Amino acid sequence: ITSTWKVVIADDEQDIHTLTKTVLKGFKYDGKGIEFISTYNEEETIEILKEHNDVAMILLDVVMDSDHAGLNVAKRIREELKNNLIQIILRTGQAGSAPETEVVINYAINAYKEKTELTANKLVTTIITALRSYKTLKSVESNKKGLQQIIDASDTLYTKSSSQLLSQGILTQILSLLKIDHDA
Repeated sequence: ITSTWKVVIADDEQDIHTLTKTVLKGFKYDGKGIEFISTYNEEETIEILKEHNDVAMILLDVVMDSDHAGLNVAKRIREELKNNLIQIILRTGQAGSAPETEVVINYAINAYKEKTELTANKLVTTIITALRSYKTLKSVESNKKGLQQIIDASDTLYTKSSSQLLSQGILTQILSLLKIDHDA
């Protein structure tokens, strides 16, 4: 069972990494702490996300190595990496450079925050909301996989491999209903 939530901080300003980690020091949600992964530009962020497919959320700066690096990362997460589970919290110090409504609609992000509005309390609230959404999406995905295994096994119920597949599907459903991590 994973004991932490993986959170990527993607920002070219070291102070933002330090401040975020300081504010969230000792933070726990659902009995788990946070494991931070720091990245500083578009390519590094994408490489980390390829290596870690279990990242729950990303705090993503709009302007890093280019004026639209964060928007590029958001688009690549959804389209190239096909990751619809990770919660993308877009943070900007220059609100005019990426209009909020347009960005939320066109880039499939989960929240848009100006850095100046993210007080300690608002950051914690944003993190809790994102982790709750991620947890719900993971549960739905697990249920879907379990049901698909049951459906696949029911087509050929009497072969050895299908009964094993059926058993795996039922086990996945039980784990999901008991709210136990699939790793268990």
